[in-house]
Amino acid sequence: MEDVRAAGGEEEEEERVLVFDQAVEYSNLAVSPIPADVGSLGSSQGRRFITAMLANAGITVGKVSGQIDEDDHDIEFVQIVTADQLSAALEEEEIEGVHLVPQNYMLGFQAKFSGQVGWKVKVAGERKPHHSPGHGRAARTTANDTYHEFCNHEVHEIFVPHGGAMRSTVAVSNAVVVTVLFELNEDGTSKWKCQEGQIPVPAVYQRCIDIVYQNKYTARMSVRSIVP
Repeated sequence: MEDVRAAGGEEEEEERVLVFDQAVEYSNLAVSPIPADVGSLGSSQGRRFITAMLANAGITVGKVSGQIDEDDHDIEFVQIVTADQLSAALEEEEIEGVHLVPQNYMLGFQAKFSGQVGWKVKVAGERKPHHSPGHGRAARTTANDTYHEFCNHEVHEIFVPHGGAMRSTVAVSNAVVVTVLFELNEDGTSKWKCQEGQIPVPAVYQRCIDIVYQNKYTARMSVRSIVP
């Protein structure tokens, strides 16, 4: 975020406002209880909502070491919506009116995990009903389950095009970006399922994990995508 230059040539830092927890609270999106075996990104309503959305897609993210500190603001979460829904949201001028779009108009989401933190990501090889948070013991893994597991802050040898040839270089995995798309009905709204006694969860259509690499020459040299 760039500083705002005030009259007289003095620079005045623009005020930052965090509204995600409030936006979740003011929305019609219920927050599922999080079983211990699903993991946790924090106890606030917003963090629990992110954890639930990831768990429903068969994805668990946690710190490699240490405890989650919600004051670090190391996670960004955005809904994927239509252009009309986005335009309507941008017209809101009062902070008290900021909220997430209704669940049927939420086409997916993207969660960005800061490269300043060491993250461990676990992705189920196949999205199954037991990934829905709130299913208790059924959420535990079995011998037949397959998972992709990786961490950032690891050194990799990657190949990049250079002068018509491929050159190898060493880079460190940094930020992690998780993108999940939901299944849609014929009218363009998303499908949300609700089993008896459970909170509605979206039907997942596609999942994509992107990893940003960097080295001493460039901050964003290559992105590796995993689409399980």
